[in-house]
Parts: sequence; C-alpha cells; structure tokens
Amino acid sequence: PRKVMKDTAAWFPTLMTDAKGEARVKVTLPDNLTSWRATARGMTQDARVGLGKGKVRASKDLMVRVAMPSRLVDGDEGKGAIVVQNLSGKDQSVSTSLALKGDAKVALSTTAEGATASGADLKATLKVPNGQTLRVPFRYKTDGDGKLELLAKASGAGVDDALQVPLSVMPWATTKTVSAHG
Repeated sequence: PRKVMKDTAAWFPTLMTDAKGEARVKVTLPDNLTSWRATARGMTQDARVGLGKGKVRASKDLMVRVAMPSRLVDGDEGKGAIVVQNLSGKDQSVSTSLALKGDAKVALSTTAEGATASGADLKATLKVPNGQTLRVPFRYKTDGDGKLELLAKASGAGVDDALQVPLSVMPWATTKTVSAHG
C-alpha cells in the first residue's frame, strides 16, 4: 500500500555539473498521487545564473483516497467517503474496502448502494466509468482514544491501489482554570 507521504520529494542543495553544464539526479517519488514541481537554480563561477522548472504527475490507473479528518476526538461522529478514480482507459467493476484498526474503536455505517459496514470495516462494489471519480459515503463514530491505522483498498480488472495512513483519536478534554486567593 501507499504510505510514504511527503511534502518534498527530494532536496539537493549542491550539485556539480559536467563539462556540458548538465547535472542529473534520480529521485524516487513518495507515494503521494499528485503533481510534483522540480526547480533548479544554477550559478557559474563567473556569476552567471539560470533557472529551470519542470513538472511531473504521479498517478495510477485506479486510485483510492479517503475523505475524512486525520485527527479525531473520542466521541466524534461525522461523515467520510472512500473516493475511487478510474483512469484505466475502460469502465471498471471495482471492489473497495476500508478498515480501521488500532487502540481506539470506530464504528462505520453506510447506506450506499452495494456497500456494507460492520464495526470498523466497510466493503463496496461499484461500477466506475473510465475517467470518472465515484464516492462511497459513510458515517463514523469514535469510542475511546488512541492510534489507528487506516487501510483503504480498491481493485478492478488488472488495476489496483491501496492507501495506508495513521489516524489519531484524541481524548475528549476541556480546559480547566483554577484560581485561589486569600
């Protein structure tokens, strides 16, 4: 599953060019499915400067995401969704699942067609037309605090994706101010 998410893919503060004035680096992109921008700035020994920019998009033929907060509080209730995008070039019958495991308890429920929820697990089968994005909405309720691991999966004919991210469920608390005098 995809689980290495970063804001910066790579940083090279100093690179030396070859005799042609070129430098090359290999970068392994993190698991984020997004557009990445590369910016290069150069300076010669005689103070001539240059700037170059480029973009690369990291994507998969079938992508799964989860729309819900990354931090929750004990007792929270809310709405979320499994989001599935099909860029495979053909319509897909997609099996999706969402599982939340860890110290805190989370109850999931859904009224989505073709979807079932039991405890902290949700499963759905949906037809996703090529080039389209579909959502499987769900509701959640937390009970207890602690760390959770979210695992979302989607698979179709010859294409799949999985996403694993940590979630925190914080204890419910209020600020208490005490003053004394006398």
